[in-house]
Amino acid sequence: MTNRTPRSAIRAIRDAALQRGVPVLAVEAEEDRIVLGTGAWQRTMWLTTTTLTSHHGARIAADKAMTKQVLARIGIPVPIGYPVQSLEDAITIAGILGYPVVLKPRKGNKGILVFIELADERELRSAWEMIAGAQPRGGVLIEEFLPGEEYRVLVIDGRVVAVNHRIPPFVIGDGVSTIQQLVDRENARPERAPPRTGGALIHIKVDEQTVELLARSSRTLASVLPEGERQLIRRTSNASGGGSTEEVTDLMHPDNVLICELTAKTVGLDIAGIDLVVRDVSESVLETGGGILEINSGPGLIDHLKPGSGTPRDVGGAILDMLYPRGAHVRAPIVVVTGDQRCVALSRAIATCLSDEGRRIGMLVEGCFMVGSLSIDVSMMEPSGQVHALLANPLVEAAIICLPPDLLEPLPYIDVAVVSNPDSGSAAAPPAVPEPDVAWVAIGTPLIPSGTARRVITLSPTATPEEVAREVAALLGA
Repeated sequence: MTNRTPRSAIRAIRDAALQRGVPVLAVEAEEDRIVLGTGAWQRTMWLTTTTLTSHHGARIAADKAMTKQVLARIGIPVPIGYPVQSLEDAITIAGILGYPVVLKPRKGNKGILVFIELADERELRSAWEMIAGAQPRGGVLIEEFLPGEEYRVLVIDGRVVAVNHRIPPFVIGDGVSTIQQLVDRENARPERAPPRTGGALIHIKVDEQTVELLARSSRTLASVLPEGERQLIRRTSNASGGGSTEEVTDLMHPDNVLICELTAKTVGLDIAGIDLVVRDVSESVLETGGGILEINSGPGLIDHLKPGSGTPRDVGGAILDMLYPRGAHVRAPIVVVTGDQRCVALSRAIATCLSDEGRRIGMLVEGCFMVGSLSIDVSMMEPSGQVHALLANPLVEAAIICLPPDLLEPLPYIDVAVVSNPDSGSAAAPPAVPEPDVAWVAIGTPLIPSGTARRVITLSPTATPEEVAREVAALLGA
């Protein structure tokens, strides 16, 4: 496992999993990936896309024109707009829609190359020059500008769980400093951090959009802003550009809740970040105007975990509720077999018994990982790697780990420990497991911490492997 600190989304899901007893099998922060559960109950997340995320839904969400088309068909309010191939087409469509308009890549995210509220043909031409120069993937989309406030709505498993009011970055003048100096001062605040470092607020980004916006007021970055006057630095409110957020989930109008849940369901996403524009989130978008700007697959969680103001939301817990509903299995049962030379025979007998009950068994014994008729040599791995290979296999419905006591490492999730030591007058050390959570089958006289095990069954040194297997099966079924 990498030593790099997990991103905010991974960290929130990991923490929620650990609180609920869901095994965290791996956190690969550099790949933005987390593996939850074990065996057949394993779930993998890549940031905020899951093994349940629809590829079909993600493709629709990635295409803003297609998203608008799909939503408009069922009456969800969206801005009128069209894909365009040339500046001339854009000017023509803008004349039909009426200014102001929005120009943005048909496929893109984080507000990159998004120009909103373009007031006239001059601004449209300037924006087109910047977008066309970047050659955006999928082409360019022009659409009507919807006035109002922008909100990011997080929908998980068809339910609105968090709503943020997104506020574009701005500075307030002091009558002495230039706009650039004010931006630099704001970015120097400890609350703000460089992109991709997990901060609640990101450095305000200054680019062509800023220059164009300032030009509307006949200003540049070198202009001194009058005392007390507020100046927008970007029109877009994305956190990646320096925008801030206010948590407003409890203010959401019921109509807006249903519109957003319908949007996620229609597109087909299990986790969706929906950009809603409305005059006020407490008012119905159907009554006051506005609409759905776009829907995002794999949305960020940081704004909900660390809003600029308001109460953070347990979005990691909501994702866990979807992946593992309350009472659902989260892992494969684990049986550890250790002690003397009988362990291999005991393990095979236990595997046969559990298999006869209809479980698909994964077994680690003598450097081989076996599931069904498949046998994989893992002897070159360290014991911990061998165990991981067993638990990470999504076919395994019950796991049997057969290792000598000196090779066993502490495992947080074990159901039954079988310790065989019939020939020794002195007790053998038990496997390194958390005793209170484990049922023990003692063959002979192994050391079992008195009063700490969940349940202890002591069998005769002459007990057959089949008898041991039946006791293990009974404990797992208890």
